[in-house]
Amino acid sequence: MSDGNEYRFGDFALVCPKISLKKGKTFSHVGMENISPGYKYVSAKRVKEYKGSGSKFENKDTLFARITPCLENGKIAQVKNLEQNKGFGSTEFFVFRGIPEISDSDFVYYYSQTNWFRQNAENSMVGTSGRQRADAGFISKSIFVFPDLHTQKKIARILSAYDDLLENNFKRIKLIDEMARITYEEWFVRLRFPGHEAAPENPKTGLLEGWKEVKLGDVLELIKRGVAPKYVEEGGIMVINQKCIRDHRINLSFVRQTSKDKKIPAEKLVKYSDILVNSTGTGTLGRVAQYFGPNKFCTVDTHVTIVRANTLKVSTYILGRFLEHIEPFLVNLGKGATNQQELAGSDMSVAIKLKLPPLELQAKYEDMVKPIFEEIENLQNQNRRLREARDILLPRLMTGMIDVEHYKPENLLKEVA
Repeated sequence: MSDGNEYRFGDFALVCPKISLKKGKTFSHVGMENISPGYKYVSAKRVKEYKGSGSKFENKDTLFARITPCLENGKIAQVKNLEQNKGFGSTEFFVFRGIPEISDSDFVYYYSQTNWFRQNAENSMVGTSGRQRADAGFISKSIFVFPDLHTQKKIARILSAYDDLLENNFKRIKLIDEMARITYEEWFVRLRFPGHEAAPENPKTGLLEGWKEVKLGDVLELIKRGVAPKYVEEGGIMVINQKCIRDHRINLSFVRQTSKDKKIPAEKLVKYSDILVNSTGTGTLGRVAQYFGPNKFCTVDTHVTIVRANTLKVSTYILGRFLEHIEPFLVNLGKGATNQQELAGSDMSVAIKLKLPPLELQAKYEDMVKPIFEEIENLQNQNRRLREARDILLPRLMTGMIDVEHYKPENLLKEVA
């Protein structure tokens, strides 16, 4: 940074500050799995009994992954919404906090996101291969140039404007996606669809008139694993992997790229509304998400199965909700030794049966939820642009390339939106 003062990081910010938590009491808990790279905020998903181990933190502290590959993957977040303002979590977090009159906690978070700070932490790693950890002492003693507190707060406000809009969009996506899920369950699980009162039962099948039970494979155009990638750093084709699929969503910040020289069959290029199923390994196997991302060259690796509906037989929107609904069944369908389980497409095709409503009712549901998923796509695209703009701004603000006194984020936010 052109203007500022040199500090050892441990003199600029608190590193793993002391917090008192009483053993046997319950507190908000944040696991490594709760942090999504590219998103500033993380909230506790549960409360848990504190037994004396784990990182300890307060609201607005930065949680910084210290272990490989989580550090390299950008598992860094600012914690919020902790009950009693205190919580604990993974032992693999470093905790950073601003020091009054010296540093701003929001700025500390953003500074920890810079490439040079993260690279410095990676350079400090020690330990056996695959279990290397950054060294807190090394980081604390590392010297950086930081701006004055007034400038720190200006920089943090600018970048937070992007992250706050990202979070609002994310909440909106979650809300409207829940609307589609609830409608699916109301119509096709509880069978309270419009006109259900007058729908007679077929005495031969035991199903409602016009409904039929089919095997999954009977209503698919495709059910196949992806490709073995030839990974490159840039200039390749996006490859969705199992890390990308969680909580019925696809996080493209985890995608890697395969060389354009790698021949990819056309059928294995992901299409809009394809359903992707994690198919390898206990803990990840069975996770389902439907792809509503950008319409460009994209594939999946061999640990992910593409499930593509035959839209002449089943609505892709109904099939997506159905597979999400039976996720626990998919988990149990895996075969093999612990941690080496595989979910075969052939098993899914035969073992999974669904009660298929008439095409007319399917069309009504699709007409209702299609605008919802179009809005989700728009919000996801906006979030992608916001992240890109924020990530370009971050180093420029930190190095003084942009004059924060004359920068108006609201103008650029309008352009990004």
